Amino acid sequence: MKLIKVSANCLVEEIQEFIKNNLNGDLSLTSLGEFVHLNSSYLSRLYKQLTGIGLSDYIAEQRIAKAKHLLITSRMKISDISTEVG
Repeated sequence: MKLIKVSANCLVEEIQEFIKNNLNGDLSLTSLGEFVHLNSSYLSRLYKQLTGIGLSDYIAEQRIAKAKHLLITSRMKISDISTEVG
């Protein structure tokens, strides 16, 4: 039972790290599923079951957080920030 929990936690961490590092890239369910070698529909259901939040909501939260950070800490133009965060 612990092995499954550890594997699930590793999967979530791996997906979240990929999302944070690729905010301006392709973060479709298809590309995320390919990244972790899971069917995209299954991945979507599994992620929500494990975290309580949908993948698209998590991606949006990460994009907003990075945009806020860049607005506060950089001198980038808003259009450049929007490109940076997808």
